[in-house]
Amino acid sequence: MCHSWLAQLCRIQEKIPHHVHRNPVAGPDNQTHHFIKCHSHPKLKIVKLNEVHLQASSEDPDPVSAPYSISENQAMRGIQAIITDLQNFQFGGAADEQLSNLADELEEHPESATAIRAVLELFERYPDEDFGMPGPLAHVIERFYGAGYETELELSLRRKPTTLTLWFGNRIVNAKDSCSEHFIDLLSEVAHRANVAENIRTTAQQFVGLHRP
Repeated sequence: MCHSWLAQLCRIQEKIPHHVHRNPVAGPDNQTHHFIKCHSHPKLKIVKLNEVHLQASSEDPDPVSAPYSISENQAMRGIQAIITDLQNFQFGGAADEQLSNLADELEEHPESATAIRAVLELFERYPDEDFGMPGPLAHVIERFYGAGYETELELSLRRKPTTLTLWFGNRIVNAKDSCSEHFIDLLSEVAHRANVAENIRTTAQQFVGLHRP
């Protein structure tokens, strides 16, 4: 049985057909996109998955065709400068705008995979803050599923699991691929760790229960 906020995620998952691929996919332009694509219906895209809102459409424009672009007059910063900003980030004031700007930069940067760990460590430092569900920074790092993201997520779950990173782990389980069983085991480990908060153990147990009743 799903409870509280987890019930919202369960309702979302129930609306997604089994043949929908939940991981980032490569688009026809050979660029990795973070929307969810249906394999049996190539034109069908889940165009918005935020909180409990889910919308599927074959008519809507490509949601990632040009959502994030750096102005022609704005030079691209080095990846280390962006990572430093992630490491020094603090909530307060214009935090939402700062996070959005950092996500925009990473979306465009050719070396953004280098920042996966810094993004996950940010989630670890602020486990109770709302980054979105999953949020723009999550979209950026999930593009690298199969290219380092899952390894960094495992390390993050072993360092300091949070509600959000557990949710990421459950998304990998839902993919039903070669990583799924491993991440169910990871979630199960978190559920039985004495050195994590009770609410985190409970959340991990609820996710495991979705797959191993």
